[in-house]
Amino acid sequence: MIKDLEEIFRVLETQKKSKIVWTLFEKGEQDLCALMELIDYPSRYKSKFVSRYILKLQDLGYIDRNNEHYALTPHGTLFLDTLGDLANSNLKMSNKVRLLKLLRRPKTMEQLYDTLSISRMQCHQLMKCLMKRGFVKTEAQRYRICPPIRLKELKNIPFYYWKLLKILLTKESCSAQELATATGLALKGVQTRLSELKRMGIVESTGPDPLPQGNFFKFYRLTAKGNEILKKIDEFERQFSLVDLIFQLLSKEQRLTERELWRTISRKMNHPANTFDVRHAINFLKKIGVLDGDIVNGYVWHELS
Repeated sequence: MIKDLEEIFRVLETQKKSKIVWTLFEKGEQDLCALMELIDYPSRYKSKFVSRYILKLQDLGYIDRNNEHYALTPHGTLFLDTLGDLANSNLKMSNKVRLLKLLRRPKTMEQLYDTLSISRMQCHQLMKCLMKRGFVKTEAQRYRICPPIRLKELKNIPFYYWKLLKILLTKESCSAQELATATGLALKGVQTRLSELKRMGIVESTGPDPLPQGNFFKFYRLTAKGNEILKKIDEFERQFSLVDLIFQLLSKEQRLTERELWRTISRKMNHPANTFDVRHAINFLKKIGVLDGDIVNGYVWHELS
């Protein structure tokens, strides 16, 4: 059974495997000959088709065989149902999922490639692709007046700092470029003055957490679109683990009520499971025809027919 989300995406990046999986998702279970015909694979290469594609998809937990017919597993169906659009976007998400997860909090390029243990060039290429799709944006390091500072405490500050301070006192935070544009000063001059004000304890850096060392760096954060993608990924992973647990609990034709399922799942997870998520997983398994029952009489697992 597939446990790694990047591996799940990687399968969909190979044309033939992707075609097999999507065909089973859209057409339902098929025997081998019908499946080969649907994806235009020559029937004379049956053994090659099985060894190169079918067996690998079975090993990965994407598809299952039942009475000479092949069908998606519940986990494979859940993936396409939840993240199919993303997998079908030619974005090659297999090497970008960890990157999106790291950007739950904004980070600099250095923080990203150090955490991922990849080269700066690799990280830059991945980030460029995510930015092109509108999932990630850059922001410059920002500065603000230190919270305890009061206007009267600044009266002995040299006059040439005041152009910057007047703006910083009226705004939550500003980047060096924003200050340069507002004051008409050269960017390098603004950066020098901000560095001095920082050493004096009058301004401080804001930005990603943890805050990197140094000044005037840029960092990366998720856009609204990127946050939506991350929410979908989180939803899939929650549902994946719940479907997996329900699959284990009911694999022996044991009938359990929703409350019994919730209690057992919570015990296995070592914390109370979200009842909405458990209901969602049950409804999904009922929808694809592998779970039978109702909230009163309980649920029982059926093999795919």
